[in-house]
Amino acid sequence: MRWSYRQGNALVIPRKITKSREPRIIAITPEIQAILDRREQAKVRGCDCIFHSQGQPIRDYRKCWHSACVINGLGAFYCRDCRDEEGNYLSKLDAQKHCPQCGKKWAKKNPKYIGRLLHDFRRSCAYETWKAGSSVE
Repeated sequence: MRWSYRQGNALVIPRKITKSREPRIIAITPEIQAILDRREQAKVRGCDCIFHSQGQPIRDYRKCWHSACVINGLGAFYCRDCRDEEGNYLSKLDAQKHCPQCGKKWAKKNPKYIGRLLHDFRRSCAYETWKAGSSVE
């Protein structure tokens, strides 16, 4: 998402970056406006991205999505080393990504995430944006 996509009370997503190659119009609801207001505070000179990491585009959303889901109780991180004979993950990590079973700290490497995926919410998002007046098909 880029600031340049904003046109009045909508975000107009260009056809070249949509899956169907059709432009999308997202109505700016009060909730979206609140998000845009917060993102305005984090704006970095020379960066047109609404969502960024210190002025650099976010290339992969999965790490922050997994962390948000864990915080909200929609998923958990598991130790990749602690498994049973069938390969099932046994040890859920604590808040500091520390395995209580083997003692390993998962900081640099990624632990196994099991929980909700962004794709799980696609239909809910499409329905809610349609109700809000966006052109989502």
